[in-house]
Amino acid sequence: MARCRQKEDESPNAFHSRLSALEKLLPEKLPDQISALLFHTHLVPALQRRIEEQMEVAKTRDEAVAIAQRVWSASQPLGQAKRQNNLNDPPYPSKRGRNDTSPLQGRPPSRSYQQEKANQPGSSSNSALRSSTGTNRRNGYEKRGRAVDSATSPAPWPYVRIKSRFHTPAVVAGSIQTNIDLDTGAECDLVSIEFVRKHNFHPAKASAPRLGAVGELRCPTYGCYTVPIVLTDSRGTIRRFERVCIAVERRLTPGSSPVLLSMTFFADVGVHIYIHDSTSFWFEVNSRTVQLVSARQFEKEVRNCAYVYVVVRLPEEV
Repeated sequence: MARCRQKEDESPNAFHSRLSALEKLLPEKLPDQISALLFHTHLVPALQRRIEEQMEVAKTRDEAVAIAQRVWSASQPLGQAKRQNNLNDPPYPSKRGRNDTSPLQGRPPSRSYQQEKANQPGSSSNSALRSSTGTNRRNGYEKRGRAVDSATSPAPWPYVRIKSRFHTPAVVAGSIQTNIDLDTGAECDLVSIEFVRKHNFHPAKASAPRLGAVGELRCPTYGCYTVPIVLTDSRGTIRRFERVCIAVERRLTPGSSPVLLSMTFFADVGVHIYIHDSTSFWFEVNSRTVQLVSARQFEKEVRNCAYVYVVVRLPEEV
């Protein structure tokens, strides 16, 4: 035990392993403080002086090893310290995607070797598959240098569930049949600048605020325009109104919506959305759309009309 000392080119971790093997031969286990002192006194003198200069006193063996390794690594050249530390690290996949403990670095291991590795405790089918293929899929390369296409390869887990946007058919500018998006998360009404230039909408006397997108990205605006819209809800109620929309770069594709109506539109007009369907909505019934009359007046108005009335519950009450 007295002759066991750290070598000049030996890391403290390696010396700790060698000294611990000798301590196991002792009849009794040393106390933790004595074991830490024994480890410190058997280090090389230069390393002992550097540790004592930093006034670091270890109370346990693990603390003594950690302090010595940190001071030793700081005093060693980067390449040499890294090589010494790697001697005590577990094997990791190399640049060729193979483990350091596998035989024949240039070719895949045999089937018997794969079965032997799979039967070992703590091994998994994934590690056996990774070592048998001889690839580095983490970096996007397969055997023989072929790239892995992540878009076509199946995902290891199911995709996150998504829901289609809420849109409804509408008539814009009197005769343009198109779709309109209804978004409760948006704060202002938007229109595609390409759609505005194509149909020559009139500019509105309003200033566009600064718009922000996901990730604190700024969204450029191109002024405000008045967009006349005709909407029909799920009950058949028709409403005509004009909305002041901010022109933005909104890509127009088949089936897309050039206009987006926001929460401001819902509050101004009064719109209820049926969340279980992507197209069902209805206008709120208020004093502007419903008129209360007496029974005699009601009978007089419907005498010469073909209207049929039925008492139903409002959709928002169902």
